[in-house]
Amino acid sequence: MIEIKEFFKQQHVKHYMWTEIQGLLAFVIINYLLFGTTSAVGQIYFCIPVLFLYMIFQLSLCWTPNYNSRFIFNMSSCSIFTICLPTFIWFYMNVFSPLIFLELKQVENCTASGILKTSLDGIEAYSLLYVEYTQEGHSYLGSACLTNQFQANYYNLVSPFRFYRYNDTFDCGPGIVDYPITKTNNKNQFQQDFNGQSLNQNFDITNGAQSQIVISPKNEYHRNSNQTTSYNNKYGYRYHPYPYYGESSYGMCLQNYTFSKVKIPTWMCGQDTQDFEILTKPKTCYVLYYNQDKNLAQQNAQNYLNQREQNELAVISFDQNIYYPKRVFTYIIIFLYYPLILSLNSFFQYSTDWAFEKVSKSRQEQQNNIIDSNSQSNKNLEMGLIENQQP
Repeated sequence: MIEIKEFFKQQHVKHYMWTEIQGLLAFVIINYLLFGTTSAVGQIYFCIPVLFLYMIFQLSLCWTPNYNSRFIFNMSSCSIFTICLPTFIWFYMNVFSPLIFLELKQVENCTASGILKTSLDGIEAYSLLYVEYTQEGHSYLGSACLTNQFQANYYNLVSPFRFYRYNDTFDCGPGIVDYPITKTNNKNQFQQDFNGQSLNQNFDITNGAQSQIVISPKNEYHRNSNQTTSYNNKYGYRYHPYPYYGESSYGMCLQNYTFSKVKIPTWMCGQDTQDFEILTKPKTCYVLYYNQDKNLAQQNAQNYLNQREQNELAVISFDQNIYYPKRVFTYIIIFLYYPLILSLNSFFQYSTDWAFEKVSKSRQEQQNNIIDSNSQSNKNLEMGLIENQQP
């Protein structure tokens, strides 16, 4: 116990501890500013033992009484800061924050009334759901989605974390997708939109125009659609928007999104294996009035306008917690975010130096005052003795 107390009394250990205390305070403030009270901040604190291991590692390497390692510490911190900051900002701004901070409002009586399916160049089987819901006593029509990529990686060719607008581009895929048979994929059953119009068209087996693809730079080539559809007893409805070009052509050209005015992010969608009839039963869901004019989006939803044709629309999610890849985020926390936070200690060590200098100066002044006081007392005592010795 005495050895532990002596350890913490050492000057370099005190300096380290006060530097890390400032770093932890900055850590809490930065977490609040970046992530608020979202589920992501809980994951950050869950990984905090790794942060403390990093801190102990710093103590063993950089805070030693035997030699001055400040230059090495500052250089390594500067390098880590330069590498981690832009990488973390890219992930935060492009992948996580667009969905983490969406303002979802709870609504009731959400029932699916129609479904449309398409293939996004074979990369994603995407289904647009028409969903009726109730909010503050009024009925609205919004858009939800199903996909076979609802837990896609962030580097998927169709980015799962972003809204696509009409004619936005993504990398080309294989050009074919198969939907598994579900109750809404039965050939004898029609899917209805909210006006009762048939959403299934041209489901006879047809042959698409077989054109050749010329591989060229992405900015020069856009694949044109010649969509055909067929029915298969194993796969149900099969969508063949483009001829199959083989895996060698993946990502070698750009494809336009033209299915609707807005594509809902994949991570906001449900799994495409869900039974459509279950979705037609009333349940609680969450609405986001998307794009610039929230009031116009709500008005379009209340007027039951076709959401597929609107830039301002009501986006429906059946889950309040938007999906994001927690494993990838854990890697970002451990290998980017924590080192970035610890690199700030290069700044905090100087504020600690300043505080220690002030404390040391104050103590020195107190000691000097005590010495002066003792000297003055001794002098007065000597003067008193001399006066007493005089006849």
